[in-house]
Amino acid sequence: QAKGVDFCEIDVMVGSSQRREMSERACSSSVPQTFVDGNHIGDCTRLYALDAEGKLNAKIGLDS
Repeated sequence: QAKGVDFCEIDVMVGSSQRREMSERACSSSVPQTFVDGNHIGDCTRLYALDAEGKLNAKIGLDS
């Protein structure tokens, strides 16, 4: 939200099939997991690291 990017949040805590699918796609059971255009970006820690490295904007389709 802080970056002004539209996103779809899927509550995997409600549906076990959705959690299983996310876990398989991300190779991780921790939440949240972030995907951009179907590509796995990572968990919350990874997002903060990418932002600190100045790489997040490019990953989410924003100019640097």
